[in-house]
Amino acid sequence: MAAMMATISFSQTVVTPPANATKESWNFSGIMSYQGEGGELESEDVVEPINVVFDDNDLYLHFPNPLFGSSWVKGTKSADGSSYVFANGQYLGSYYGSDVYFCGSSDSQTLSDVTFTYNEESKVLVSTGYILFNGSTTTLSTFCYFSTAYITKESAATEQPVALPEGVKPMDYSFSGYDNYYNQSVTHSAQVAINGNDIYVSGLSEVLPEAWIKGTLNGSTATFAANQFMGSYYTPNGYMKFYFNPAGDVTFEYDAQTGKLSTYGYITATPSGVYDDITNAVWTKIPDVAATPAKPEHLDFMIQGAYKMGALQFTLPTTDENGNALGISNLYYTLMVEDANGQVAPLTLNKELYTTLDQDYTEIPNSLNDETGYLVQKDGDNHLLFLLQGLDVIMSWKMIGVKSIYKGGNETHESEVVWYDIQSFLATGIHPTFDTRHSTLNIQHSTTYNLQGQKVENAKKGLYIKNGRKVIIK
Repeated sequence: MAAMMATISFSQTVVTPPANATKESWNFSGIMSYQGEGGELESEDVVEPINVVFDDNDLYLHFPNPLFGSSWVKGTKSADGSSYVFANGQYLGSYYGSDVYFCGSSDSQTLSDVTFTYNEESKVLVSTGYILFNGSTTTLSTFCYFSTAYITKESAATEQPVALPEGVKPMDYSFSGYDNYYNQSVTHSAQVAINGNDIYVSGLSEVLPEAWIKGTLNGSTATFAANQFMGSYYTPNGYMKFYFNPAGDVTFEYDAQTGKLSTYGYITATPSGVYDDITNAVWTKIPDVAATPAKPEHLDFMIQGAYKMGALQFTLPTTDENGNALGISNLYYTLMVEDANGQVAPLTLNKELYTTLDQDYTEIPNSLNDETGYLVQKDGDNHLLFLLQGLDVIMSWKMIGVKSIYKGGNETHESEVVWYDIQSFLATGIHPTFDTRHSTLNIQHSTTYNLQGQKVENAKKGLYIKNGRKVIIK
């Protein structure tokens, strides 16, 4: 981690709880982000014990300090008892000659107090914004930060999302339901897997479409336990953990003959509240038949001169040319390039160049999403690939395109190629750029773009590129 800015040192006092106070051992979990050695944003789960002191209306937390151990901070209970507010700028100590302060930010632009909501019955504290280890009490100068902080008296364990057992092959399904946030019907791809009496279902959230939950089959019903951890997703408020229906178990109806699954409704939630609110949810099995896939859509190209790379983003419909659902495990795509000499050929993602991949890809699986979410990104039907072939080479190409490939019913069918004219793009003199570093706050620059590569100051609902990553803003 690199310190951003040293502050002028003066007399500082660290917080300590009253000498006669009773310390309780609670458990802390959160997602910490910091700048890695290569300049990219790194994020990791932190799970560890934390000392807590309740003293009348005051709350002291021996907060995990990624820079130098743990440091006490003090908060005060709100008038209605629903939260504790920790004043911005509490001194934590010195890190390589720079003073470090406990600060908050609700908008990733300005500093503010840190607020934890508090549920006295369940003994749970949840942060409502960013928690910064900052080099100033007045301006953003961040060493590292937490975008989610969750403190509970119950035992905390490292959370792992549900994974399919080795050797269990998923079946392709289509999901349909009603989104009560947007007040509209939604459809997208999903998968289901069965292993004895265990059943696994994906496609519950459009922001985590490949996240699994696990249930138990009993005749014509399947029961899925509440509060299953689905994984983390980058939102405009930082990395957030997602959970399946925290309020209670959910029962699905199951038709063994057709494989159909249905349930009245469920939610997904983050520590901050409900995210997806779905009713009339149905999973329908997709037959393995030959089909011609629909052509890619919304093809856009961007460049980043500072990093000598380009980027291609597009939507890959998971339907055939007639609008019927396709199985995502049989869907692929290929990038096509027309070079400076007019020669057209497929573009291979070479593992020596794309170091996050374990093999070369010419026919790229629809599901491909590198583990870092950096070079090859996928959110639902939306794809973003960074082009690492060198800016001189990329800018010499006449055209770049994408075609869909479907391998179903023991046949292979391709869509037409959708092309993007790079030379016309360059001739305009207006070159939308992107930030390859998926960060927030001012550890690195944070900018939001629409799908046309244009900078957006006040993003409304929809899909955007923020720091090189697709984000859905609700």
